[in-house]
Amino acid sequence: MNQISVVLLLVSLCISGIVGYTVTGNKIYDPTGKQVLLRGVDRPSFEWSETGENANANDYVLMRSWGANVVRIATNQDFWLGSAGSAYQSTISQQVTWATAAGMGVILDLHWNNGGQQIMADLNSITYWSQVAAQFKNNAWVMFELYNEPHDITWAQWLNGDSTNNIAGMQQLYNAVRGAGAENTVLVGGLNWAFDLSGIGQGYAVQGTNIAYATHPYDYAGKQVADWPAAFGYLVPTYPVVMTEFGQYCNTDTYVSDLLTYAQTNQISWTAWAWYVSGCAFPSIIADWNGTPISGVGELVQSYLSGNAPAAPPPTNPASPTGPPAGASSAMIVYTDSLASGWQDWSWASPYSLSSTTYVYSGSASIMFDVQGYGGIYLHDTTPFTIGSYSALQFYVNGGTSAISSSALVVRIYGTNDGVLGNGVNFPASVPASQWSLISIPISSFGVDPSTQITGFAIQSNVGTSAGTMWIDSISFTPAGNK
Repeated sequence: MNQISVVLLLVSLCISGIVGYTVTGNKIYDPTGKQVLLRGVDRPSFEWSETGENANANDYVLMRSWGANVVRIATNQDFWLGSAGSAYQSTISQQVTWATAAGMGVILDLHWNNGGQQIMADLNSITYWSQVAAQFKNNAWVMFELYNEPHDITWAQWLNGDSTNNIAGMQQLYNAVRGAGAENTVLVGGLNWAFDLSGIGQGYAVQGTNIAYATHPYDYAGKQVADWPAAFGYLVPTYPVVMTEFGQYCNTDTYVSDLLTYAQTNQISWTAWAWYVSGCAFPSIIADWNGTPISGVGELVQSYLSGNAPAAPPPTNPASPTGPPAGASSAMIVYTDSLASGWQDWSWASPYSLSSTTYVYSGSASIMFDVQGYGGIYLHDTTPFTIGSYSALQFYVNGGTSAISSSALVVRIYGTNDGVLGNGVNFPASVPASQWSLISIPISSFGVDPSTQITGFAIQSNVGTSAGTMWIDSISFTPAGNK
């Protein structure tokens, strides 16, 4: 960027009222008018703790010592708008002060709402962003990420919201920021837990100015190297793209190495998840609060931040395929009257019961599940198993006094790092009232490699409001080769 361009940019900032980070074309400029690639870290804990964990000025100094020029701070809408709002707001403001004093910009991320990570922001999020934007609109070093990880909604809901289902769309959240008089850069994450930005090129771009798009590549099926160009790489010539989260957990593959090489080649900004001490399964990039990089990924992130990015690794030849896994010899029973040996209840639904006697398909008990608030019946196997050994997940359902729409329910499978794998699969049919019906979910519909190891699955509400109460019984995995 030459001297004349800098002057013109600064003049345009004064005219437009923008005093901070600015998007021009597919580039981001910092408040001094310098083109910048954001390179930093994610700082969690303020989403689950009103005071945060290990929140102090030195923590930000350590981030900066790695070479980070930005920190993304997760926030909780309920804390901000709740009874302890003023104290929490002061806490977040203090983090911003410490981070900027250390020489970094700040991305304030709406991470949790309505008790946790939801499918999307809700109508209260509009109030949240009106208040946050008003508080930080005069801080040149603050940017806003509108919602952490949208998922399992349509692009139309993502953009414009859906008041019937208490969903606030990205356009509404953007409008709330601008309506508060804030011209700060806004970051907008896509679908599929923010990974997928394909809809932006299909007519679902947020209308406005000073907008960048956020993606979250993690080492899951469907989010691998071959998937990056269609998900977010195609957008790089048009908009700034920022990987505001990424990681590979405890895997020993080259996922993050390949990802950072891709980002470097394509001039993609990023912040690494996460500057938090909780081990590689979190995944953390630091081993302690002294800022010691965790072996592998943490060391790699630190090397990039310090300006010593390693040379791209030579391509490797994958091992020859060994064919699909052998089918299991018999069905895997998960639930009949109670959980089978080795299975654990990790559910987050409320209310629910694993020993209901109101409606029973077989035996003496079934699972009662109140379908509301994105709650889920999550059943966890203590021994991982190969998903391709089975052809389908089957169970019987009963809607009790009223039927439940198939669109209100989704099934997800979980991997050895306890993260969601592949696709969420809607029920193939509605849950009938006052009768039992078989639900069969083909394993292939989850979109994962047959050799994938899984540790469980969730039958989850896909709606924020109540859709009714259902009962589930006789849950099993059918052996491959059987229907």
